[in-house]
Amino acid sequence: MESEVKVNLSIYRIDLHVHTCLSPCADDGMIPFSIVTTSKERGIDAIGICDHNSAENVRECVKAGNRAGLKVFPGMEVTSGEEVHLLALFEDCDSALKLQDTIYSSLPDNKDFSTGRQDIVNEWGDVKGQCGKLLIGASALPIDDVVERIHSLGGLAVASHVDREGFSIIGQLGMIPDGLPLDAVEVSSASQTHTAKRNFSFCRDFPVVASSDAHSLEQLGMCATEMLLTDINISEIRKAMRGVEGRTVLKGGFVVEDLSLHLLDIAENSINAGADLIEMEIDESVRGILTITVADNGCGMDEEMLKTVTDPFVTSRTTRKVGLGLSLFEESARATGGSLRIESNKGKGTEVRTRFFNDHIDMKPLGDIASTMITLVVGNPDVDFNFRWKKADVEFHFSTREVKEVMGVERISSPEAIQIVNTFIKEGLKGLV
Repeated sequence: MESEVKVNLSIYRIDLHVHTCLSPCADDGMIPFSIVTTSKERGIDAIGICDHNSAENVRECVKAGNRAGLKVFPGMEVTSGEEVHLLALFEDCDSALKLQDTIYSSLPDNKDFSTGRQDIVNEWGDVKGQCGKLLIGASALPIDDVVERIHSLGGLAVASHVDREGFSIIGQLGMIPDGLPLDAVEVSSASQTHTAKRNFSFCRDFPVVASSDAHSLEQLGMCATEMLLTDINISEIRKAMRGVEGRTVLKGGFVVEDLSLHLLDIAENSINAGADLIEMEIDESVRGILTITVADNGCGMDEEMLKTVTDPFVTSRTTRKVGLGLSLFEESARATGGSLRIESNKGKGTEVRTRFFNDHIDMKPLGDIASTMITLVVGNPDVDFNFRWKKADVEFHFSTREVKEVMGVERISSPEAIQIVNTFIKEGLKGLV
């Protein structure tokens, strides 16, 4: 049997693009303490502080993050000579400030602050001064030199909001130059990563992340990217962007209640019910009808519980990772003219079968099924999953038992096994999405 190197991979929700009050276009309320507190309250595990052409506020944001237990990456949103916005993200403040020195040397002075205040503040928002550079302007450095300098300092270079026209690499250049070694491209809160890869050809050759680009406290937490990492640091994020050693960029974008979230929620119910085998099927083989079935070998329900399980006020769980519930899944199906049926036997297991009429105007999108499956498999190595997606002319099947048998392992927990699962699911579903 192949020896397994176990890694403790967890899913982290990361927003790599947040501005402070230093950026002249950001609200005055974007001070380190408030940014960190609000981000943590809204379920974000890490943020990147990326003010326009400056890193003057990164130390105070890192200090606030350390106090609150939120990871803060020092960074900057650089404007190249072509007026392209690029995120630069670092592990330490010194590297960000070295990049700042390079950018400041080619940035005009701010004569009258007519473009807005550029507040340098402490952790609590007390103003220590004004930045004397024209932060809203463009540096004189070409984009190739900016990316090279970021990498020389050990950072990540990410093209900002490529789905927008203003100040994006696509909006300014009309393309991503061949050979430009970007670590990833970012889409704005108007997009989701899995749809961006389908809708924008320039996203297909790069890892795609989504960020809030928050300029106000209200925008924090609206958009982020889920990544599978062992820890939150630049090295791990780089591995996820490269898709190596089991680290993965799962999905990102604005929060939307799609069917993949319902699927995740039902599977979590099964896991909490003690199931060690979960069978999931998406069936689109009949024109106009979508059927989703989840069956498990968990503890099951008695007749009394079965009668009330779709009541939104009834749950056997004390905590919820997803929190949608069977009642909302039933509501989603009924909105299309469909239905939800549950069969359960105490001590034997439960089956949830939901039918949708997928040409109905109220039909919700399926969402990112690939990331949902990867999240379930990697997050629950002691549970076996049997997944099938059927259409009229094509079918995809995935079984963790088959993967373990072929690899000669007992658990899908090594980086190699996780990488194989990740690749197999994403490549296998391409013909179905």
